[in-house]
Amino acid sequence: MRKILAILAVLVGFCAFNLYMRHAKPDLTILGFIHMEDGLGRQSAELIDAFRGELKVNLIETRKAKKSKVPKRFHKLLNAKNPKWGKVILFEEMLWWPKQEKYRKILKSDREKSIRIAYSMWESTKIPDEWVLILNEHFDAVAVPSHFLVEAYRSSGVTIPIFELPLGLNLAPFLKEPLKEQKGDPFVFGNLSVCSERKNQVQLIRAFAKAFGNDPHILLRINCRYGEKEISNAITEEIAKLKLDNIIFTQFSLSKEEYLNLFKTMDCYVSPSKGEGFSIQPREAMALGIPVIATDNTGQEAICSSGLVKSLKSPLMETAIFPWGNSYGHNFNCNVDALADALKEVKDNYDVYIGHAAQSRQWAESYQYENLQTLYRSLVKPQKVALSDENKITPECLFIASKELYEKYHRVF
Repeated sequence: MRKILAILAVLVGFCAFNLYMRHAKPDLTILGFIHMEDGLGRQSAELIDAFRGELKVNLIETRKAKKSKVPKRFHKLLNAKNPKWGKVILFEEMLWWPKQEKYRKILKSDREKSIRIAYSMWESTKIPDEWVLILNEHFDAVAVPSHFLVEAYRSSGVTIPIFELPLGLNLAPFLKEPLKEQKGDPFVFGNLSVCSERKNQVQLIRAFAKAFGNDPHILLRINCRYGEKEISNAITEEIAKLKLDNIIFTQFSLSKEEYLNLFKTMDCYVSPSKGEGFSIQPREAMALGIPVIATDNTGQEAICSSGLVKSLKSPLMETAIFPWGNSYGHNFNCNVDALADALKEVKDNYDVYIGHAAQSRQWAESYQYENLQTLYRSLVKPQKVALSDENKITPECLFIASKELYEKYHRVF
């Protein structure tokens, strides 16, 4: 009889726990979208996976996903009816864009019962005034992926706490590949991004022409998955004007396998960008052990300070003009002669740069989601919260410089 009662007690407890979990307030609501090829869309998916089984996580969509393009493990979240708002709401979406105000969904939540955090990034020294207003009025804190952005948001007028929290990457396919060991013939420089003035492909083409001319043993491979038509035309026209046969310019949206295979053909990855919020592709190249040339500005400063890449100064300050015509702060350009010299230096001293392959992979691997998970957990469900003179996330403690937010964490948890 006792054995039966014990079994019944276990069953009752199990059912009660499941009932509680079904109706309890989630630990985390991700207010965003799932899109495996997009930075923020992929981050939403990676966060759900990272906390699966550990925290109660749900998703409130800001844009409808095509289920055929979303892994089946997320379908239950997409099908949820009237999902509850969690103790922490993490907004994984563009704060504001002309004619798009995705943030408005958060206004439906009870501000007193949830901590509202925006995960946000930008590519110049000043964010739009609309973003400043939205953050200060409707959020409790904002997390940004690079140290540069902490100051950019603060100087733009953001008064809520700003935390630095690197973007988590899925580098597993890159880390499974053997490290790059030697240069190829032809020697291939590469750039994989979007057609954008900010990405600076035209400057790269000019520097490549200055460094190598039409040498058939040296190639430049540029692929843009999408972008501005004006920049696409400018790239094509510049190649034609310089009469270069050793530059391959394509505009393809590549599968993950195609993307990785194209990366593996490269001997050196070049990112001459004028402004980045974080910069993913140089880190992917480093994960493969491929030497990198990167401009030392904005979100690429961390990459350059690693000491494992060819760092290129960006002394030319330019007004940052965005595709819809508005300007926001500044971007930073490099000198075409300096970029040409950098291209030649890496090619001529390849043994030195390829010698950093193992260290480069190790450095890049630190940005794997699994290696950042403790930081994300500390923001979402901290072990300890402490008042401080700075806003800082550590695995053991969330340091907060705002008494209001500090007290709210204690109320919510």
